[in-house]
Amino acid sequence: MFIKCTQQFVAFSLSALLASSVIADDLPLLIAAELDAELAPLCPTDTDSNTAALQQLYAQFDYQPLWQNHDRRSALVQALYGLIDDGLDPVRYLPANGNADSNGDSLYRRLCDEMLASSRYLLALEHLLHGSLPAAVQESYWQHEPEAGPDFADWLREQRQLLAQPLSAVEQARPKQHQYHALRAALRQLRDHTSDWDSLDTGPFLRPGQSSERIPPLRQRLAQLELVTAAEDPERPEHYDSTLETAVRSLQSRYGLQVDGIVGPATIEALNTSRQQRLQQVRINLERQRWLEHFYQPDQLVVNIAGGDIRLYKDAERTWHARAQTGRLARRTPLLVSTLNRVTLNPSWTIPPTILREDKLPNIRQDLDFLQRENLRVLDFQGRQLDPAEVDWQRPQGIMLRQDPGPTNPLGRMAFRFPNPFHVYLHDTPSQHIFQLANRSVSSGCVRVQRADELAEAVFANLPAERQAQIERQLASRRSGEINLPTGIHLILAYWTVEVEDGQLRFLPDPYNLDQALLNALN
Repeated sequence: MFIKCTQQFVAFSLSALLASSVIADDLPLLIAAELDAELAPLCPTDTDSNTAALQQLYAQFDYQPLWQNHDRRSALVQALYGLIDDGLDPVRYLPANGNADSNGDSLYRRLCDEMLASSRYLLALEHLLHGSLPAAVQESYWQHEPEAGPDFADWLREQRQLLAQPLSAVEQARPKQHQYHALRAALRQLRDHTSDWDSLDTGPFLRPGQSSERIPPLRQRLAQLELVTAAEDPERPEHYDSTLETAVRSLQSRYGLQVDGIVGPATIEALNTSRQQRLQQVRINLERQRWLEHFYQPDQLVVNIAGGDIRLYKDAERTWHARAQTGRLARRTPLLVSTLNRVTLNPSWTIPPTILREDKLPNIRQDLDFLQRENLRVLDFQGRQLDPAEVDWQRPQGIMLRQDPGPTNPLGRMAFRFPNPFHVYLHDTPSQHIFQLANRSVSSGCVRVQRADELAEAVFANLPAERQAQIERQLASRRSGEINLPTGIHLILAYWTVEVEDGQLRFLPDPYNLDQALLNALN
């Protein structure tokens, strides 16, 4: 029931509130008054307090106190302590008095303790639901559709039956994706191992077949990672044998390095990264997954910009994946959520202004024949072809460069388009050798797709068979054409540097150096 405060209540003296003899039934009255916008609050305001959410919470329970019962308060504390596995600090959310009963305190103290416990509880739920930091400030995603994710007030209304059961409410607010829960388990495992490892010495490259005094500590370090058997005692401990090479290659795959079996500076650096550093890396990627939770859909195409890969999902199951080449640091691939809604077959390539200015013009100024070697035509903005010799290449005005479809076209045989203000898209590429490299942050912002023909086959799978046959003929003809996708495919260009893949924790590159800034903000 909603209790409207009267003038008599407003005159209620602070001395009476402080006296423990006031009857317990007055606590709902005080809660209603404390949350009445027309009255000055009696209790100190918590920094992160969400008054509107508090009002909604208690209105749903007729302003009855939630945390005066010992069992319920213990459940609250237990639920909040569990946030450590989410990479969140439970101390930030715990009630001031922990799980101690406040029944023996004055009514005033019980009121303020109740408000503080609920305020921090709601904060924990909101942080699990949306992330503890605003993604728009840290790593902003551009969205084609209106902002995703439930409004917190709506969510509180929908979960009314669970809110008095903290363990259930916290679990309901927590992201549902398998990746999130796998990262939570990985964080718990890293935290449970309190001992760290000794650093390996740097030195010359270690290659299979060589012998070195640095091999035994390397073998021991790999044993700590369970990549070789700890009890193994080879006849030649200082020899880099085939067993050790297999372990090194496995490690390099796990840490997003070039898989070559050669122990160089990058492999040593990965091995020397402390357990605490790895724990923090998992922690910040749990935050990223909280941001992404409300973008995910059962049917979707997801690009991990940091890891350089692309995955297609159907009914929440991965049905296809491949490597990707993404933007280099100076020309980043943007974070965005959009809809892949058309495919260009045999695309021509109109060179973007930045690439024209920074990459092409210096070569053209040095040698005009560069245009012919690169199969580039010079056009005006109406599409009319111009004579390159008549263009002032020191101050070119009103021109664009275009490369016609063909085997050397940088867009390959198809480009996958989607609405965005950055003029980026996914596309095929003739630069297939780059997919074998560990560092695939090489493009000018667009995403180059390995085995793009397989992606196209999946994208066109719902089109009528006759239409698919027409598409095959169009591709073979090398003539350009546009294929509209009636329903489109949900697309996410995301960024994360840790994942669990096939049950294995993998640490990926951080090509845009975003990890440290996010860690600083979380701390």
